[in-house]
Amino acid sequence: VSRGNPESAEFKCVREFISLIGENTDFGFCFRVDTDIKPGGRMSPLICSTKQFEDYYWSSGQTWERLALVRMRPIAGAKDILEQISEVVEKFVFRRFIDFSLLEDLRHLRSQIHSHYPQMNPDGRNLKLAPGGIRDIELFIHALQVIHGGKMPSLRTTSTELAAQQLIAAQRFDPAELKFLIETYWRFRELENEVQAEDDRQTHEWTRRHGEKELNEFLTTAKKV
Repeated sequence: VSRGNPESAEFKCVREFISLIGENTDFGFCFRVDTDIKPGGRMSPLICSTKQFEDYYWSSGQTWERLALVRMRPIAGAKDILEQISEVVEKFVFRRFIDFSLLEDLRHLRSQIHSHYPQMNPDGRNLKLAPGGIRDIELFIHALQVIHGGKMPSLRTTSTELAAQQLIAAQRFDPAELKFLIETYWRFRELENEVQAEDDRQTHEWTRRHGEKELNEFLTTAKKV
């Protein structure tokens, strides 16, 4: 995000930075960067002004973007720009009044994810996108953060586990179910890290060759989520 209209030098700098940290070398890569997840999506400019940023979210922002921005965390930039962006995001994501219509939007969003990534492999499952997987748990916790975060600043955290702890402390959901979700979340994350380390690439697909016991564990536990 730029203070004013971005200049060509800024675009060049950002493109080079993204290429550098995403390059797959003999040592792997640093970070995978998805530039489609930005104000305006795939067809929008790589950099926007603070005014364009604010205008987009308040005029066209969607439910999935509210859920995604729960995890927004600045990593670099001028302090005044970061403060402006954080203020816009907080007002967009966390509303003063509880918005229960978000749950219906979440149901449709979840269906779209599952239909877009069908589980066709009988010998494996996508740990992140399969029904009951990592993404489902994140979406559910994020939805509770968005619903209650307007009146509970403690829920405005990028940590899924901390959010669950705050929800339990505030008695906003069944404690046993939230604890189960968090324990399951970290177990699935552990499997995700294992398969990515073994295959040395950004993957979420656990197959029988990675471990039949673990696959069966995932299939059984995911049904309970």
